[in-house]
Amino acid sequence: MKKITSILIGLLYIGIASAQTYHPMIKEGNKYWDVMHSDVNGPPCQPAHGYKAFFDGDSIVNGETYKILKAYSIEPITPPCYPFYVNTNNSYPIELMREDTLTRKVYILDRSNNTENLMYDFSLAVGDTFTSDYATDNYPYVIDSITTVTLPNGETRNRWHFGMFGTANMFSYTEGVGENSYIPFIIFVSFLSSAVECVEENGVQLWGYQGCYPIVLGIKDTKEQNFKLYPNPATNNVFIEHNYTDSKIFRLYNAQGQLVLMQKVDSSIEKINISELEKGIYWYRLDTLYQGKVIIN
Repeated sequence: MKKITSILIGLLYIGIASAQTYHPMIKEGNKYWDVMHSDVNGPPCQPAHGYKAFFDGDSIVNGETYKILKAYSIEPITPPCYPFYVNTNNSYPIELMREDTLTRKVYILDRSNNTENLMYDFSLAVGDTFTSDYATDNYPYVIDSITTVTLPNGETRNRWHFGMFGTANMFSYTEGVGENSYIPFIIFVSFLSSAVECVEENGVQLWGYQGCYPIVLGIKDTKEQNFKLYPNPATNNVFIEHNYTDSKIFRLYNAQGQLVLMQKVDSSIEKINISELEKGIYWYRLDTLYQGKVIIN
């Protein structure tokens, strides 16, 4: 009987530990936030532009190690309007942030005076008040509820819902993702509004109402002799020609960053049927080797 009780207690402990698994927000590597901006004096088509944010590198300030939040620009292919692409030619720093995974809090550095501010607190309970000089402009937000959400990749995360001035659910944030309508620390006065359209990790979408804009880091020039895609523009078919000995995966994305076609490439010259796709500009990638633009007429 004691043995059975011990097993049950052990299983209960494992279940509780699994339920309390913390999903960090700050991860260096293949984790991205697609943030789109609408300009106050911008073109009639909105959003006008944006960027793809990611963490890369460290910076030590006042003895604390911060992760550097950088970004690639998301720009219109034909200015000033949609569709967009990710310009990976240059990245630029945005903020310095750090995360305490023990207390489950995320901090951001105010570089004007080198002091840090609380950005997110993933340890709060219902009824707690969340106040942040940087995130809430020092207004007190009360946690109305904490719910469990299922992300597009099938994982479950906790989501905190906040109210203010007697109004419930004014905004919310999700563990490992951040604020669900925009990232407050990336808002600037020159923008009418900013919105996080997609969050992805390791190529898998975690949050968003549309697909993430595709990106391949360290991409090779598609003009090299060991890869060709033709014809371009194309109508019914495109052909992939390469001299690799192993299989590759060809992916095609529409202008919204949604994956619309995926095909295994086994032969040195592979035929890709695109006759069912709508006319427009598409982005392709061959594994992590090549990417480029193809027009379907």
